[in-house]
Amino acid sequence: MIIPIIEVIQTYLFVSCFLKRKVRFGKVLDWLVLIGVSEVGTIGNHYFQDANINILIAVIELFILLSFFEGRVKRKILAGLLYLVFAFLAEGVVAVGLSRAYDIRISDMGNQEEAVILLGKRYSREIRIIATIFFYLLSRKKRDMEKRDIQGQLLVIPALSAVLLVIVTEDQFAREQINVWMEVMLILFILIINVVLYVLFRRQEVYFREEEMIRNQLKELQYESAHYRELEQHQQEIRRIRHDIKNELSGIYGYLENGEMEEGKKEIETLLQQMTAAEQKIFTANAVVNGILNLKLQKMEMAQTEYEFDIHIPEQLKIQGTDLGVLLGNLLDNAIAACQEFQGEKKIRLLMEYQNSGVVIHCENPCNEDTETLQTKKKDKINHGFGMGSIAQIVKKYDGFWEYQMKSGLFKVTVNLWESDMI
Repeated sequence: MIIPIIEVIQTYLFVSCFLKRKVRFGKVLDWLVLIGVSEVGTIGNHYFQDANINILIAVIELFILLSFFEGRVKRKILAGLLYLVFAFLAEGVVAVGLSRAYDIRISDMGNQEEAVILLGKRYSREIRIIATIFFYLLSRKKRDMEKRDIQGQLLVIPALSAVLLVIVTEDQFAREQINVWMEVMLILFILIINVVLYVLFRRQEVYFREEEMIRNQLKELQYESAHYRELEQHQQEIRRIRHDIKNELSGIYGYLENGEMEEGKKEIETLLQQMTAAEQKIFTANAVVNGILNLKLQKMEMAQTEYEFDIHIPEQLKIQGTDLGVLLGNLLDNAIAACQEFQGEKKIRLLMEYQNSGVVIHCENPCNEDTETLQTKKKDKINHGFGMGSIAQIVKKYDGFWEYQMKSGLFKVTVNLWESDMI
């Protein structure tokens, strides 16, 4: 019973390196179904004891397991083929090792004593488990990176193919029993395997890049939507104040006509406060930047955070307004979030300067030593705020660079964007 469970976990982890998991019936019930399928397959193998039927059962088990993952059918088939190749190589390495250890030919491996066959199965399973853990940990480590070098992760499989071919060839030369037909078939088979792997790796890399791009675009759309909602609320407030001015002035006129000067003064002060609160400050002639700064200024005031804006940029830039807005808004949102957690004097400094057909943005804010600025502390890192990937993507788009550092209780970010002739 324990071996089918281990086999299911190992296969599941291997496939999860390439496909996103999908809950079908519930986490616990899903695992019970997979373990049950594996146990039925084990019983079938013992009952039929036929190599071809055993292979068919293994393939059926694998494709049932693949149904518990998301993705297109083509990608699932490629992932399944990759696992079969992986299992074949593991068994091939074990077969070569046992042939040397027990001085037997690889072609006679299936006719050996049961103890040798069981030993081979055990070693093959252990190799698959160790390699799967390695792949899984490596894929987890790189899951949040902007790029995934899939070829770099799995070059071990073509390398194992070459090693297996060399060992088998040397084994035949050592025994002076060269089987040309077997050698040619083995070379062709390994060649086909590596071609399939190359195609798979390339498609997998393209998929991950597209997935990262879509995720960043979704974040930008969410951010733009939030920005436009804030802007609309601001405009509604201005329209409300304008609509009420007539009534306010009528009331003030009534107070003055009746000689109630103090009441009239109070109404005028209230009206001036409302107009001042709704009035946009002018930090720059650039409408996008000025709009973002005014929106974030309201959040700073609510968070009781002081600010210092020093903006020196032209009215028009060859940088898309959405990109500049997302980048600037992201930096300020992270700075405001850090200030909200900081116990002490809160002040955000923002410098923007136009130099040599480029824009330099420098933002700094106080922070705690353990503040994870630019990376949310919440578990839902994908949907909460923007991280380094989004900033890096915008910087890359304009052939710029960026850097950040946390020192002496200050978090500093510097971004450089070059204007694009395509804008």
